[in-house]
Amino acid sequence: MYTIKEQVAIILYFLIFGIFTVTMYRIFSYFINKTRIKKVFKYIIELLFWMLLIYFSSRYLLVSTKGNIPLYGILFYILGIAIYFILLDKSMYVNLDFIGHYLLIVIQELLYSKEVMIVVKKIIKKKSKISRRRKRKKYEENNIIDASNS
Repeated sequence: MYTIKEQVAIILYFLIFGIFTVTMYRIFSYFINKTRIKKVFKYIIELLFWMLLIYFSSRYLLVSTKGNIPLYGILFYILGIAIYFILLDKSMYVNLDFIGHYLLIVIQELLYSKEVMIVVKKIIKKKSKISRRRKRKKYEENNIIDASNS
């Protein structure tokens, strides 16, 4: 049994999580529809997105309710989805047009800035040195074993 405080917390968790789930999907679908990817790839990407969202949502729901998902929790999850569509959906798309433009600029600056490229190059060099050391060590181990068997 849950205490009243825990039940109120579960109700709030499920309401907010219902809103969050639909919001994430709407943002994802908004940006994926802005791309010039073929429809087949869009469906594959959307399927992968749904699989990740379902995995994380089921993990969240099970952890937040300690393995017991009450029926009223599912009803409040659906109510959270309904609240999103009633109150937030239209204003979300207006804001996404505004935010999307600036978000794209920020992402481009992050991906193509000199500082980020320098860090990425350093990481690649470090990884390649480590892999070369491992290959060399493995090669030397194999040669020692082969030489002793002869």
